Amino acid sequence: MAQTLASSNAQYDAQLAAPACTAHGALCDSNSTLTGRGTVGPESNAPNTLGGSCADGNDGTFQADASVEALRVSTVDGVSWLAQGRTVKVEADVWGAPSSGSALMLFRATDATAPQWVHLVTLPATGGAETLSTTFKLPAGSFQAVRAVLVDAAQAQGAPCTPGAVHDHDDLAFAVSAPDVTQPSVTHLPAAGSTVSGQVTLVAQAVDDQAMGRVDFFIDNVLVGSDSSAPFEASWDSFSVPNGMVYWMVRVYDAVGNARASSVNLYIRNDYAAPTVSLIAPVDGATVGGSRSVVANATDDIRVTRVEFYLDDTVLLGTSVQAQFGIPWNVQTAPPGPHTLTARAYDASGKVTTSAPVHITVDPPPTVAVVSPAAGAVLSGSVSLTATATDNTPVSRVDFRAELNNTILCNAYSPSYSCSWYTRNLPNGPTRVRAEVLDTAGNLVYSEWLTFTLDNDLTAPTVTLTSPVAGATVRGSLVFSADASDNRGVTSVEFKVDGNTVAIDNTAPYTLTWSSTQLANGTHTVSARAWDAAYNLANSATVNITVDNDAVAPGVSFTSPVEGAVLQGTVTLAASASDDHSGITRVEFYRGATLLGTDTSEPFTHDWATRALVNGAYTLTAKAYDGAGNVGSTSLNVTLNNDFIAPTVSITYPAPNDILLRETSYIVTASASDNVGVARVEFFLDGMPAGTSTTAPFSVPWYIYTTAGLHSVSAKAYDAAGNVTSSASVMVTVQYPPFPNYSPFSYSASNTSDATTGTANQTIAMTAGQTFTVGTCGVAGSTFTGDTYLRLYNPNGTQVAFSDNACGGAGSSFVYTVPAGAGGNYQLRAGCSASTRCTGTVAWTLSAAPGSGPLQYSASNTSSATVSTVNQTLSLTAGQVLTLGTCGVTGSSFSGDTYLRLYGPSGTQVTFNDDACGGVGSNFVYTVPAGGSGSYQLRAGCYSSSSCSGTVAWTIR
Repeated sequence: MAQTLASSNAQYDAQLAAPACTAHGALCDSNSTLTGRGTVGPESNAPNTLGGSCADGNDGTFQADASVEALRVSTVDGVSWLAQGRTVKVEADVWGAPSSGSALMLFRATDATAPQWVHLVTLPATGGAETLSTTFKLPAGSFQAVRAVLVDAAQAQGAPCTPGAVHDHDDLAFAVSAPDVTQPSVTHLPAAGSTVSGQVTLVAQAVDDQAMGRVDFFIDNVLVGSDSSAPFEASWDSFSVPNGMVYWMVRVYDAVGNARASSVNLYIRNDYAAPTVSLIAPVDGATVGGSRSVVANATDDIRVTRVEFYLDDTVLLGTSVQAQFGIPWNVQTAPPGPHTLTARAYDASGKVTTSAPVHITVDPPPTVAVVSPAAGAVLSGSVSLTATATDNTPVSRVDFRAELNNTILCNAYSPSYSCSWYTRNLPNGPTRVRAEVLDTAGNLVYSEWLTFTLDNDLTAPTVTLTSPVAGATVRGSLVFSADASDNRGVTSVEFKVDGNTVAIDNTAPYTLTWSSTQLANGTHTVSARAWDAAYNLANSATVNITVDNDAVAPGVSFTSPVEGAVLQGTVTLAASASDDHSGITRVEFYRGATLLGTDTSEPFTHDWATRALVNGAYTLTAKAYDGAGNVGSTSLNVTLNNDFIAPTVSITYPAPNDILLRETSYIVTASASDNVGVARVEFFLDGMPAGTSTTAPFSVPWYIYTTAGLHSVSAKAYDAAGNVTSSASVMVTVQYPPFPNYSPFSYSASNTSDATTGTANQTIAMTAGQTFTVGTCGVAGSTFTGDTYLRLYNPNGTQVAFSDNACGGAGSSFVYTVPAGAGGNYQLRAGCSASTRCTGTVAWTLSAAPGSGPLQYSASNTSSATVSTVNQTLSLTAGQVLTLGTCGVTGSSFSGDTYLRLYGPSGTQVTFNDDACGGVGSNFVYTVPAGGSGSYQLRAGCYSSSSCSGTVAWTIR
């Protein structure tokens, strides 16, 4: 906006001898200082010309003859300062001569202190009062002047001083400002970043230090308006551009042409699209009733102004003007049956959209009636209210309401629709009750009101405290006693101490015993409260008693451990306690707030296992209790420093995968270490204890009785604190030792025809897979003289091996392995080569028989392997050891409870086994006795009449 600047009234300047405006402004006005001429009229300080340079004429009459009445210099716009280069207006109020005519000459001077007058214009004066003026552009100079010379028209020759009897000369000096070079400032409305739409009023708040000229308005560099007066505005239709950002610029000019351009961004958001709308409640296909909310989701690119909701497209249900758009609807105003709901959304520009219809069914309301109690019933206490309710959909709940205070009495649920009502909540007398049902569709219906009469017992009982009496002093047990009565019967009497119930008696006479030790010594109040069946109550008068019990706590102190002790392992806590009145009943030991143990007799002790706690500082407390329940306590601080680092241990002999011989002694050794010390090392064979060693080097003897096969050896190391570590298990293989050489036999023979006749013979039992090494040389214990000859015959009598010369001479030796299926009694025949004579000692070895089997079987109802068994024939020789089982032998297995029996060559049972190997498997070892060689029968079955299956494996050696 333009800035209004100051004007100035000229004051007479004695030094200039003329009026002057020394302050800067837009106007310099002589006002009345020049009125009149010389001595004609009221002009003071005549002639009012700079330096008194030109005198006025003194003839004539004031305001009848010519005179200059006033001078004014102002800017053309009237608001900007008088400044160099600015166009100004000079006005003179004159009184012209009416007869001969007058002329007004106007002059200017750039320096009022040393004026050099320049003629501006000569203007005719028609006579009488009038204002004459001209304009000119102020030249350079900070203090300038103008002169008005009013003369007879004939003498108006352009001279600044023209003496005459009726001529008037008047000057006016004024201050002139430097040239205006300051640009105006401007503020945009709407502000930068504003969002606008429709017809927009663009406002430029423009300010200049002197005077504004005009403002031009541009949108995206296109001129859309111009205004040269405040307020500077332009109206613009934003629909002329697409939505988005535009560049709004204003160019402002002041009165002398100084200009400034300023621009901001505006965002155009006009409504080009209709809103969208959809109903979200109720959902399509819903069954509705009662009071429901109808809700729609409506959006618009600008704004949704309202949403209208319609039933069946014609019935307006209501209008919503705020999101989320919705209205309440009393569904029961619509007839039952199918209907449609729609919503119409309107935006600010009047566009409207109708939603897709939602199909609903208006549900008919349910029916409900109170069936119990009957109308007119007299009721008291708790009463069961029952209703019947029907609806096209299941009714889950019925509410019972009292007319008085509009109170819900209780809620009843399907299928009985019964609930309990406590009638004492309402006053005695007639009261009305109805049932209410809200079905799943939202329909709320009511039954008729039923009137009942309430007749509750509202009379309180009476009660008098008879014990203790007022002023009594009590110790220990306190006897309470009261007399109570009621018109319908007393149900209980409460006894109160200091207002708190401490005992209750439900039967007369109302007498109880209570321990007064629960009270602090001193004065206390005691009263009784009686209740009847209707929960009416009455309080007795209160009496004061004095309690005088033992209240001195016993003394207690730790005797062990001492303050600051460092403990480990299991520690005995001991305390000394005493009481001067009722004696010590018990002492409790605590770690912090945790009870560790209690002792009821001297010496008061408790064994505390500390290893369950982390090492560190702990507080121990001993609490002593006397017979009156008083407690004394003492505490001390200890530190636990238990050893929690377990030792290390490993088996050093045997080594993994070692082969050990059964019936042989070994020393099992282990290496063990600990940060404090190893207390002992326990050794285990197949997980079973095998011995303990307490000093290094840690070892135990092991004489192997176990069966052949894989076995584990392990150890556990313990330190003094009880920490324990188990070693890794070492797996070893136990084998039977090789059979020793059989006892050799000696012979002397001749003419045996290469051991075919006259031989010395020996029967030897062999099993398939065994290796037979025999000779009169090359075998320990063998000897020969002469040329010996050996032959071997199988159980069928067929020769299977022989030897004549061996060992680099005339001795005999061979090795024979019994083939599969060829086990039995073999015959060794010893003789001499050809018909010679010879003697010898035959010695031999027989390797352990390889494992045999397995025999796989499945059986049931074998009566502990006596019938329906699965059988296997085994050929055994005296001295052989048969190890056999469904467990404990490599390759064996079982499922169920197996049973094994072995029968000798005569058909007699020689051994059996039911349970073995720690379960229901079977296993036995049988050594063939002398004279027991022959065919044996293994019979495999199940325990009792059960079913089982198994794989029987065995070894023979």
